[in-house]
Amino acid sequence: MRRDADGGEYHVPRKVSRLDGDKRAHAGDERFRCGANEPRSIQVQLPNAALDELTMRCIGTHNQRPRSNLAESFQQEQRGFDRQSSRAERIGQRHNRCTGRHGGIGRSGNPRREPFNRCGLRDVERFSLRRASAVVDEHNLGCDVAARERVRQQAAQLARSNDRDLVHLSCVIVMAGMETLRGKVALVTGGSRGIGLAIARALVAEGVQVSVTGKSDAHLSAARARIESAGPAAVETLRADVRQYEEIDRAVGATVGRFGGLDILVNNAGVGIFTDVAEMTPAQWSETLDTNLTGVFNACHAAIPHLRRRGGGSIVNISSLASTSPFVRGAAYCASKAGLNAFSESLMQELRYDDIRVSCVLPGSVATEFAQGDSSKGAEWKVAPAEVAEVVLNLLRHPARSLPSRVEIRPTHPPRK
Repeated sequence: MRRDADGGEYHVPRKVSRLDGDKRAHAGDERFRCGANEPRSIQVQLPNAALDELTMRCIGTHNQRPRSNLAESFQQEQRGFDRQSSRAERIGQRHNRCTGRHGGIGRSGNPRREPFNRCGLRDVERFSLRRASAVVDEHNLGCDVAARERVRQQAAQLARSNDRDLVHLSCVIVMAGMETLRGKVALVTGGSRGIGLAIARALVAEGVQVSVTGKSDAHLSAARARIESAGPAAVETLRADVRQYEEIDRAVGATVGRFGGLDILVNNAGVGIFTDVAEMTPAQWSETLDTNLTGVFNACHAAIPHLRRRGGGSIVNISSLASTSPFVRGAAYCASKAGLNAFSESLMQELRYDDIRVSCVLPGSVATEFAQGDSSKGAEWKVAPAEVAEVVLNLLRHPARSLPSRVEIRPTHPPRK
């Protein structure tokens, strides 16, 4: 029994359409090839009726029978759903004749009322076909999930490299906004030994073209072979004393002339003379300050015009934790590094709107031969040069919208005092 809007009741016979399985399959094939031959008032599309061809192909590679069954099931359900939609349309027309109203499924009898959205038909009418509710309200054929999963696996297989190319074997996760270093040009002062050598090697491994400066031809020659072995990028070694502006300016010009520009300046050149102030000579004081502080000024002064010409760049100054923790017999060294911190902070504020980022790295005890030291002494607990180099790389890769202006790096487990 059905009840109309005026309270009247009338009987609606419940009929179930049944077709032989072979006839339904044949009818479904004809429908897919030629389109619907039966007149219908509306068109109802099953959610997954347009079955993905790739999914069907993937299923067929494993088993031809599931593919046939799946297609037949879709065809049967589409046909049955269409017939019941047509029956519902006829019921609506009969109801309109009895009540004197005019309208149909998908249309509103009241022109001032919004048209009925037939996409929500499943919320209004459940048809007599046994599986219609499943077709309308439930996810259709959950068994195809495995097939779609195989499609994703096939896509992954196609995307995977089978040629053992090192580019594919290196799993690189690129974060959003992360800077790329490949193809850039860097100048590393004091790059023939210690921390500077480790930084130069790390940059070359990232595809950066690198020039390094030093005061010893022998050290530069040995360093060149070690840097070139770290990666495919080009390397240039230049003899220059950062205390002499003309020499560092010439080194910057040679780098730009060789590689076409300059993107990165790493001021690493430094010396350490550790003695009491009363025993320190004026020449030793001048050597320390001129190398560790004036040398950085010289290199920055020569490099900034080229960085601006590239539309931005990076300057990384290698300072020391001694700049914030002065110690006995280290007056000149600590003063020079403290001055470098202040210089870096001021320079950062000057250049930030030119998109030139200035950062200062403050290592603690590092296992190098700095100040005529023994690199093997305390190497088990000291910071490794390569670890400082990794910090520099991270600064250069850092997203452009923020700036780590100072980084401290210290041994995890120094000797207890």
